[in-house]
Amino acid sequence: MYAVLATAISAGGDVTFVVAVQVLRVVVMLLVAPSIARLVGRRTRPPDLP
Repeated sequence: MYAVLATAISAGGDVTFVVAVQVLRVVVMLLVAPSIARLVGRRTRPPDLP
């Protein structure tokens, strides 16, 4: 996130917009990551041992 912010500042971009998008990206990942982990966990279970 810091590299993106530094790039936006040095390029003269809209820093407020860049920070808002980065914060939104982090929040979305925090909300979606548990569901993805559950899905991957279900698909990669080891076979039942006798």
